[in-house]
This record gives sequence, structure tokens and C-alpha cells, in this order.
Amino acid sequence: MISFLSAAIILLSIQSSSAQGVAINASGASANSSAMLDIASSTQGMLVPRMDSAQRSIISSPATGLLVYQTDGVTPGFYFYNGSAWTSLSGGGGGGATGSAGGDLTGTYPNPNLSTGASTGGRVVTAVNASSSTINTGNLGSGTADSTKYLRGDGKWTSQGLGNIGGGIYYTLLLLQTTTQSYTPPTADRLLVFDFGNNSYWSTNYPNVTVNLGAASSYPAGTIIRLEQAGVTGFSINYTVNSSGSNFYSGSALATGSITIYGSEFSLISDGVSNWYTY
Repeated sequence: MISFLSAAIILLSIQSSSAQGVAINASGASANSSAMLDIASSTQGMLVPRMDSAQRSIISSPATGLLVYQTDGVTPGFYFYNGSAWTSLSGGGGGGATGSAGGDLTGTYPNPNLSTGASTGGRVVTAVNASSSTINTGNLGSGTADSTKYLRGDGKWTSQGLGNIGGGIYYTLLLLQTTTQSYTPPTADRLLVFDFGNNSYWSTNYPNVTVNLGAASSYPAGTIIRLEQAGVTGFSINYTVNSSGSNFYSGSALATGSITIYGSEFSLISDGVSNWYTY
């Protein structure tokens, strides 16, 4: 009798709410007006029919969108009927596309390859790597790319080796016993070492070294010119550096066109435009 009354009450509740949808909850709230079935809970979930693949396959005339949970097979999980076949919704264990790839892809799923000549964003894709002679170097740096080069920070494909890292370590100048020396290094020079050799001579004589550089704009941004002495210790040099049209900074503006620095060694960094920075 109780079971009959309970069933009757449930049936009446469903019937009374059928015009606006069915609500299943513990609060007695009505179904959302946009839902035919509105289930709400913060402690329980919803179970769809569970079956193995053999049971799923014998469902007669499944409706498009029919959903079940398959409990066995290579890819257990949620499956829906898409109108012509059962399709897995599960992730991780598979369920992605299978079979031969087409269009801009070759090979088979789940690991297809991008086909040569595929069009992406209006550009034809070729083998995008440094060893390809067909690489579009206009988009990936200037110069000719090949397997012996790397792409520098300034966007230029460059051969490996010290001589191409922003110009290279190139020159050593021997001054011997000359108190005044002017030197214009090749633009490839990056490290200038001045070897003075004779300790006794320099105990009473102080060298003046003038280095004539090109404008800061003639060097790639980030180029470091380092001037230092070798062979003797205990004295400093009057370095005069000329760079026409360039500004020199050391935290603040020092000079334009030329600076003189007294010390044993120092470095200059070009911004590739018009400035040298000392440290």
C-alpha cells in the first residue's frame, strides 16, 4: 500500500510538472524553464545505462544522440550514436580519430604528419628546418639556411665559430716601448689586447692608446668591444676612443664622438644605433 501511494505521488509530481519539465532535487525547486529534465545535487551524480560492447551493438535502431557507457573493450567509456556509428567520447585511453589522414595531413591517426605543400594561413609549408634549402629565409631570418649555421639574435643565418659571434675575437696589438699609439681596428675586431711587455720601462712611462672605431650603428646591437692590457701590471692606460657621431654613456651621458678613460681595461657595448655603453 505504501509503495503504491509513493509511486502514485511520484507519478502525479511528474505529470504536474511535465508542462515545464521534470525537476529531480532535494529542495523542491522547479525545473529550469529551458530544460525538459533538471537534475540537481551536490552529493550524487547521474548514471547512464552501462553495458559491454556486445550489448551496445545489439541495440535496435539507436536514435541519433543516444548515449551509453561501455564497460569493456580497448576504449571503455562514453559512446554516442552519431546517426551511422557509435563514437567514443572518452579521452586518454583512445577514442580519437582513427584511420587514414587526408587533406593537409598524411599517414594515419592518431599520429598523422603534415603533408609537404600543405597550406597554413596562406603560406605553403615545406620542411621548416635549418638544413632545408627551400626554407623561406625572408620569414625566418636573412641569409641562406643550412645544417652548418644557426639563426642569430639579430635574425641572420650565420656559420658556427667564434669568428661569427657578433664579429669574433680577432686581434692582439704589441706596443713594446711606445708611449703613444693610435690604432684603427678592422670592423671584425671585438677583443683588443695591448701587450706592453717591459715592466721596467713602464715604471716611469705611462702609455696613451687611441682606438678609432666606426660609428655605433656600424656594429650589430649587443656588440662588445673590450680593451685590456697584458704582459705587465701595476700601471694604467689613458684610453681615448673615437667613434664619430656616437654617444658614450656610463649610467649617464659622458661625451659625443670621443671619450678618454684612465684604467687598465674596460668594455664598450653598441646598441646598433648611435650609442656606446661603457662598463
